[in-house]
Amino acid sequence: MTTTRHELRTMEATLLAELLEEIRLQRAQTTSELARLRSGIVNDVLSSGLVTLDVNGQYTESFMTPFGSIALTNHGTGTMTVQNGPPMSAPPNKGKGVAKVPAGGYATLNLSATEYTVYGNAGDQATVQVFSKGQPPFAQGAEQVALSLAEFGSSATAGSALNGAIATLPANGGMILVPAGDWTINTSILINKSNIIIQGVGYGSRLLFDGSVVSPAIKMADTTTRRVVIRDLAILQNGASNLGTTIDASYFTQSILSNVLIDAATNKPSLKGIVFNAVGTLYNIVEDCRIAVAGVGSQGLVFDTTSNSNVARNVRIVAGDTNVTGVFVNSTAISLDHVDVETAAAFGIDVGASGHSCTMIEPYTEANAINIRLAAGVESPTIIGGHIASGSTNNIVDNGSSGLRIVNARVAFDPFSYVAGYNNSPIPRWLFPFHGGMTPPATDQIPTAGRVYLNEFEVPEGAVVDAIAFDNSGVVAGNVTAGVYGPITTEETCNARPVIVQSASTAVAGINSAQTVTFTATYLKPGRYYAAVEFSDGATMTSKRHTGVQMFIGAGQHYDRGGGYGALTDPCPAPTENFTTLIAVRVRCVPLTAVS
Repeated sequence: MTTTRHELRTMEATLLAELLEEIRLQRAQTTSELARLRSGIVNDVLSSGLVTLDVNGQYTESFMTPFGSIALTNHGTGTMTVQNGPPMSAPPNKGKGVAKVPAGGYATLNLSATEYTVYGNAGDQATVQVFSKGQPPFAQGAEQVALSLAEFGSSATAGSALNGAIATLPANGGMILVPAGDWTINTSILINKSNIIIQGVGYGSRLLFDGSVVSPAIKMADTTTRRVVIRDLAILQNGASNLGTTIDASYFTQSILSNVLIDAATNKPSLKGIVFNAVGTLYNIVEDCRIAVAGVGSQGLVFDTTSNSNVARNVRIVAGDTNVTGVFVNSTAISLDHVDVETAAAFGIDVGASGHSCTMIEPYTEANAINIRLAAGVESPTIIGGHIASGSTNNIVDNGSSGLRIVNARVAFDPFSYVAGYNNSPIPRWLFPFHGGMTPPATDQIPTAGRVYLNEFEVPEGAVVDAIAFDNSGVVAGNVTAGVYGPITTEETCNARPVIVQSASTAVAGINSAQTVTFTATYLKPGRYYAAVEFSDGATMTSKRHTGVQMFIGAGQHYDRGGGYGALTDPCPAPTENFTTLIAVRVRCVPLTAVS
């Protein structure tokens, strides 16, 4: 049964609609999961840091919108009073919205207001975190416990201090504040409890490590899967060489790594940024992070060893040299949403053989050696939108994926769409001109030597083409040249359009047989084009043609080359309408292998 062009277009439109709906549902699910994780594990931090009471023994902070709760650790010598509202002449003793915190004590207070005041001894200090919600900023059921790194060690022993703080927290977790300043990790930070939150005050909270001595800087203590939150801080490699892993997130589950800067302190960045590399490492979110790595074998973000169903969003990978792979995906159902890798990386995004159903949403990959590479055997990779350009070798390399979908991306500064079926077979396999293709042929005809016959055809979703086919008949002799003009800018004419690709002069052989004239495989973006065929010897050869019925104005044209048979004229000269001697042709599509 032959599928008509209309049926094929309908099938493609249905397939694309199903794909876009699937992506919409996936993004909605990701957004829902992120909201659930945030509401269940953490509270948005409006303010966090070490405060000092003034000469009057007071500290006040105001906000544009109401906050929900305050966590305070008293580092002073006497009791502190916390009140929601502006400062008073004397601290209130009791009442709604008032709490007292003894020296060395800690409390989380539900104080819904836009301003709070702390009272105590002049010069005393406290660690204060202000949260948007009234419930505590930990996992559901976790105790209201928050500690400061400064309470457990010096700036030279931050690894030991953090491990000490984790040991002090209850079994169901809590928060550790990393104050502003440089904190040297002298030993790996080991997570051995769930719901641990390592909270900085921004990139001014700097954890430094030497990758040749300590690696990774942060990791799970064992193979138990746990929830972890790391956010609002910088983790900087301070060694002289590109060594070490910054965060080994293996066995993290339902965790959030947010607003984390991974870079070099003064020397060189680490070899690996964030690595998910173990069975059970699931449902994690990396968001709003900037990762710089360098060195042979360096990788910014890694999903490997069935670390499935993880999300990276709004992440930028900075390549320190040409050895870098920005993102390596070798696990199933990884979503890369607005991931940016540019300038000098060996690979921007590298999808391995087990990176099935990897979805890249609006990627920005530019000026890497290869911007996106797909391994042989990887199934159902999808690229939706995005900017993929200026790859020094290629923008996209497909080594044999299956079921690739590229939807309205911008590749090499041009619109780009592509659909492949099972085993990387192109969809469609043949593009038929508006006169209907090779079947049913009508009568035979003798082509005019040196005349270029032009058939208009459409590329609906982007395609890679490598040949034009036609049927010959009768006595055969001479050569043929075939190629493609376009894309057209004025409807129903090939006039002044450039030659995109053309074959060498090819000998015709065989009687009553299909002829396939090949040329360099070339990507055609969505649009309309003209298939061009020219014969050298019309006196001794006949070919199949369509009936003399004018199907569409401009769908068939021709021009005569000055000087007889030769290469196609570039650009196309003004053509003549042709519907009585139009050769029956079709254009062959092949799998996408590389896009420069």
